Amino acid sequence: ATAQYEIDHYENYCMDETAPRRNRREMLMPFMHRQYLLMREAGCTRNEIKEVVEEAKRVAKKRQKTVLGVRLGFVQPVEEVLEKTNESFLKRR
Repeated sequence: ATAQYEIDHYENYCMDETAPRRNRREMLMPFMHRQYLLMREAGCTRNEIKEVVEEAKRVAKKRQKTVLGVRLGFVQPVEEVLEKTNESFLKRR
């Protein structure tokens, strides 16, 4: 059963530092249950879910490559690139 709360009550409860918090293990949801909820509640198809999962895996793999490249010095962190771009732009003025 799903409990219903007024939004103000919920927000006050969430902001209360003494309120019990769920730990990492309690936040995990088995894939099949998550898929069932997405299909039932959000109207997603299995194919849509599959496509999004594959895209998320591709993005995660690219992010790992970028992190590795930064660590090895092949790729500059975004902050450095922006800083250098900003400096060269200011010099032109």
